[in-house]
Amino acid sequence: MIEEQFKYAIAFIDALCFTELCFILYTYLQDKNESKTWIDTILCVLYATTSLFHMTFFTVPAYRLYERNQTTTAIATTMFQNQLNRKHDQFLDCLLLLFTHKLQVSEINFTAGGFFVVTRQLFLTFISLVLTYVAIMLQFGHIPNSCLVQSSAKI
Repeated sequence: MIEEQFKYAIAFIDALCFTELCFILYTYLQDKNESKTWIDTILCVLYATTSLFHMTFFTVPAYRLYERNQTTTAIATTMFQNQLNRKHDQFLDCLLLLFTHKLQVSEINFTAGGFFVVTRQLFLTFISLVLTYVAIMLQFGHIPNSCLVQSSAKI
């Protein structure tokens, strides 16, 4: 039940944060006002950081659960192998085998709406994407308006 609701929350938050970051970048680059100050830049970076925080609030528990599942599967496999080397209690062997098989077949993880599994590598990709947006904002924010590409309607 929690997984069903949480996976849609992750998908919604990630989609919302990416849309918000694209909007922040677009509005910052389209603002050709000569009176743009460093406060405007700080506010845009603050909004981008807030969006990143919202993304991490939902994504970090998901990838931690995925990593703990991998650890639990390894421990269960080791327990099963150790049990085979000791006394043979067939009932316990069957239970351990069934438990290990269930862990391997139905992994415990959170998906983003069923589209992709949230892992640490994916989370680092999200963070690098956000930092790239911030770098582009800062880089293009200091270019004079005459250097920016003018639309064909103004030419």
